[in-house]
Amino acid sequence: MTFDSTVKFSTTMTRPEIEAKLPELAKFAAAADLPEVAQLLTGAAGQPAADMGQRFTQCLVLLDAKDEYGLLIDQIDMLMLNLPNISAREAKGKT
Repeated sequence: MTFDSTVKFSTTMTRPEIEAKLPELAKFAAAADLPEVAQLLTGAAGQPAADMGQRFTQCLVLLDAKDEYGLLIDQIDMLMLNLPNISAREAKGKT
């Protein structure tokens, strides 16, 4: 699994789009020997946005801003920036 060196950064992702990224990121984390990060990402689908945010924050803490995980950190940051999109939809009763 590889990421492009340039991340396509979106701020308009929906819950299905966010959740579609999770297996890819979990697989990347597992391949990088980051089992705790992989587990947090694997268990995030279907969670309320606030719980997903806590999981993503914990992933970033575990990754500790290390350069070798920069692309994974960028992807998790992007997902975090999109959580307000699904929070607003959940507040309206939509997913």
